[in-house]
Amino acid sequence: MSKLKSKGYRWLPLREAWESLPEIDTAEFNELSPGYEGVWCRYLWTTTYFQQFFRDVVVVTHGPLSCVAAVKNFKQTHYSLHSALPFAHSPCSNMDENAVIMGGTDILADTLRRVDREYRPKLIIITDTCASYMIHDDVDAVIVEITPEVDAKIVYTPSPGFAGVQCGKAVEAMGPLVASLMDPPGEVDPEGVNVLGLYYDTRFTEAEGRKHGGNTEAYRHLIEGIGLKLHRIMNAGDHDYLRTAPNARVNAIHTAMWGYPVARAMEEQFGTPWLKRQLPMGLDGIRAWVMELAEFMGREEEAEKFVRSEEDKLTSLFEETKKWVEGKFLLVECSRNSQAKYGEMVAYARLGEELGMKPYVYSLHPMEFKSQTDDLFAVADVEGFNPPVLVGPYPYHEPVNVEDVMADLGVDQDQCLYIYDDVFPYAKSGSFDPCNVPRYTTSSQMKRVKGSSFLGVGYAGTAATYRGFIEAVKVSRRKSSPTFYGRVWSSTPFEFQFASQKERTAS
Repeated sequence: MSKLKSKGYRWLPLREAWESLPEIDTAEFNELSPGYEGVWCRYLWTTTYFQQFFRDVVVVTHGPLSCVAAVKNFKQTHYSLHSALPFAHSPCSNMDENAVIMGGTDILADTLRRVDREYRPKLIIITDTCASYMIHDDVDAVIVEITPEVDAKIVYTPSPGFAGVQCGKAVEAMGPLVASLMDPPGEVDPEGVNVLGLYYDTRFTEAEGRKHGGNTEAYRHLIEGIGLKLHRIMNAGDHDYLRTAPNARVNAIHTAMWGYPVARAMEEQFGTPWLKRQLPMGLDGIRAWVMELAEFMGREEEAEKFVRSEEDKLTSLFEETKKWVEGKFLLVECSRNSQAKYGEMVAYARLGEELGMKPYVYSLHPMEFKSQTDDLFAVADVEGFNPPVLVGPYPYHEPVNVEDVMADLGVDQDQCLYIYDDVFPYAKSGSFDPCNVPRYTTSSQMKRVKGSSFLGVGYAGTAATYRGFIEAVKVSRRKSSPTFYGRVWSSTPFEFQFASQKERTAS
């Protein structure tokens, strides 16, 4: 019996794996996967949606500075350092002990006045924390009081951390809020297309000033390639950009987890139709996404011509990539931070299967897997893709060792290709390292390819993935000189080699 099986892990097809899990918030689920409750609170997700993606929208926290500090630390690393987004301004009412006991509406009102005066935003979104929500501070009354004094529009969204811990469900709850900030459609552009569900790197929607190819450009290429117009890509832009989104004829989707909730809310409020396919990656994945849009818009002929032309450009690279990877086991490690969406990683599995690999998905935390029903629907029902998924106990933040996965599947170093979605890839000198096992990062934070989407969407993003796969296999064939990362995390000692005195003199 393998180490994984002895711990209760097993491989099941995606849909069957989801159905095998008990319902969340039950004793059975808590027994299966302990240690998750209270992590990644709703306050974090509300600020995530608005704090850096919209230029003239300011999020004001009504609560203590400690909550702001925790979220800001995450954002400055995840968005600013890794994803080139600007500094996150985070005004806060800074509730102290007195305000928690006696109420903090006065300091909230003063904070809102100062934010309006100093930032001059079009929109202020008030989020609260556990402290302010539990004492029932009357935020709505504060808004009524100061609205005549400020120029910004002010909205309030209750966001205490204890109001929901399943991150998939927390993101779903954001959909109606986002749509509520939009205006009813004016004149709908018959050729206008929105793309919903881009998680980050959409702060700048124009090409000027970009230091690397972005996802906006990838979607513009697909949409304009069939004679349509990219109307809005979200989350991005400014308040006017956001509120006029319903002027598009249709909503297309980047990722289901972030896009579906907003699309559903826009359909309910404004009647905007939306499409179901996500993540145009790989030749088949891009064709399906483009043709779904083309069929809705009556552009099938233009789309067929466009897709054939783009596929012809990639045929030789596709065939070359197949020769390097065909027949390999594609070990798809989802994020060890279980809050992350898994649709993107499954899209890479789909791309790998198209190249002739055998995908296996693991490190998909049961809490997120069970709560993110939109991703399940998009993958299993819309695409009909049902790869094997490793289900099991998954204690929170305890990753499944990829070498245990290899042992369970009975594959060796030359039979697999390892891809991961995190800033902590597994590498171990002497047993598992890029020098002896092909490894490719899908992580947005670590993968920058000039001229392509770093999320891998579109034709340029797909080409970059193909080249990355080939390079990974080539590097793994050297079988020597392990990476510094692999040596740090290994028991294998460093073998520093110093030139002799004679060699140094000769050079």
